[in-house]
Order: sequence, then structure tokens, then C-alpha cells
Amino acid sequence: MPTPMMVLLRGSLALYKTHASLLAGYAAWLLLPYAGLILVQSTGNEQWLMVAVGIFIVIELCLWIWIHILLTFAVDGIVSAQKREISQLHESVRSVIWPVVLVSFLQMLVVLGGTLLLIVPGVIFSVWYYFAPLSAMLDGKRGTEALSFSRELSRGRFWRTAWLILGGPLVISLVYYPIVSLLIILLASLTGTGMDALVSDNLPLWADIIATVGDVFLLPLTATYFVLVYRELRASMKPL
Repeated sequence: MPTPMMVLLRGSLALYKTHASLLAGYAAWLLLPYAGLILVQSTGNEQWLMVAVGIFIVIELCLWIWIHILLTFAVDGIVSAQKREISQLHESVRSVIWPVVLVSFLQMLVVLGGTLLLIVPGVIFSVWYYFAPLSAMLDGKRGTEALSFSRELSRGRFWRTAWLILGGPLVISLVYYPIVSLLIILLASLTGTGMDALVSDNLPLWADIIATVGDVFLLPLTATYFVLVYRELRASMKPL
């Protein structure tokens, strides 16, 4: 009998496959800063390279936050049969982006503080408050209210929640990264690229492109998984 984690993973994969063009299309916007960085690097202008790298990192971070929230709303709308138009999705992102950033910052401070005191409190806080940003996005929670709501989601089922948080991404990684690695090794053998180049700090450009594109299109799957996990925990949580 499949475990709850595997059921949620299968549901995530089925949803992603059904709506791949929509979800992957949103995620593809994350490739724009990467493409811009490649173009700057190809000019060979060392004087502006470091400045450009800093600018594109900031752009990529801001775009990642926006796209991640957008994907969360898109998936939640699909699951709840309330699919939104792209304009509605962007409006939803605009309405929550700063509360989500604030909640994420508070989450980071609490987890970091627990880790600095002792490792164990940091691990516990990581599980308790993992879903605080999602509660800000999908349930309109703000500040410490989002942290408290996330804590309630795991009350009485800490280890189950921890396994859902860790197990899903672990299974995805165990399937995805060997496939990408084998593809890169195969292409390396066809192009005559030595293995030492693949394990160095500076990957060949073609290998870096494959890895980056793969990671970008993996984002909708992980986002889908955590939306389904959040909805399942919320539906079965104890009344406040």
C-alpha cells in the first residue's frame, strides 16, 4: 500500500503532467536572467562582469520569489477547481509578496536562532514553521500568525510532517539527478569532454545549461508537491 508521501508525489506528478505547458511556461521565465548572464560572460568584458553578475543575481532572486508564489497560486487554483487567469495570478502575487517576504524572514530568524542555541531546536523549528510562507500565501496569515498556524499543522504528528517535508524532495532528487547526470555523461562521451571537466568547479557551458534548465523545470513539481502536502495537513489539522 503506497505511503501518504508517495500518494502525494504521484498526485503532484499527475497534476504537473496534465498542466505541464502552463506550469513549465511560468517557470521558464527564470531562465531569462541566466541567459542574460551567459551573454554578458560571452563578451569577455571582465570590467563589467562582476557588476553584471551581482545585478543578475538580484534579478534572479526577485523573479524566483515572484514565480514561486505564482506557481503556488496556480497549483492551488487547479486543485480547488478555481483556475485563475494570468492577470489574476499576478494580482494575487502582488497582494501577498511583502507579507510572504516578511514571514520568510521571521521563519529564517527563528530557525537560525534555534540552530545557534542547539542543533535540535533548529531542526524542530524547521519542521514547525516550514509552512509559514505557504500559510501567508494561501490563507492570508500575517507575521507571527503565520508561524503559529504552521506550528499547528504539525501538532501531534511531528515525525509524519518531517517525513513529508524531507521525503518528497528526497525521492524526487534520487530519480531526477541520476537521470540528468547520466545525460551529461553521455553527451560528454559524444563530445569528447573529459570527466575531469565535469567534476571541476567550472562546468562546460553546455552541461551547465542542461543542469540549470532541468532545475528550473523541476521547480513546478516541487511547488506542486508542497501545495498538496499543505492542503492535506490543513484539511486534517486539529481545530484551533
